[in-house]
Amino acid sequence: MNELQEMNTLFDRLFPLLRSITGEGLRETLSILGEYMPLEVESVASGTKVYDWTIPKEWILREAWIKDGMVKTLSMSASVIFTY
Repeated sequence: MNELQEMNTLFDRLFPLLRSITGEGLRETLSILGEYMPLEVESVASGTKVYDWTIPKEWILREAWIKDGMVKTLSMSASVIFTY
């Protein structure tokens, strides 16, 4: 497999993942990237104070859409890009 094919494969694995500052999508992304480079991942519990900020609770996006009247014009089920 050449470099372009390898990058396309990596993109195809990463693109559909739903990433946020917390959550399974971020952990899966870091796991995949860890296959290509050394990573040291550390976790900090929700509710932990960090300077003037508190680490938020993890949340899971199950569905998202924008409606125009009664019609869903953008939907997460059509493409995850609409959730970014």
